[in-house]
Amino acid sequence: MKIKIYKIETTETFMADEMGTSFSLEPWGTDTSYYRGGDDGGIEYVLPEGFEVAEDQCGEECIYKGDTHCSLCANKHGNPMIVDNNGVEIWLKKA
Repeated sequence: MKIKIYKIETTETFMADEMGTSFSLEPWGTDTSYYRGGDDGGIEYVLPEGFEVAEDQCGEECIYKGDTHCSLCANKHGNPMIVDNNGVEIWLKKA
């Protein structure tokens, strides 16, 4: 399965520790008076077998392995990776 992952650059925030680079299944959206930033337009990656994308209880798209929510983080090269609840890092390949 292919998924689109957006590299988000948050340039202005309410809290200084929220600034920087992150990854998301959703594009940036709209700047507000507290938050400014942008995204790279998204790049398609291959979601490894056993993982799926589903909405969480707040309606946001997230990556799951079975019933377990996984985190989308940056690896040491600045590319997106999945981290499961056991701390296992799964590096993603571009589609």
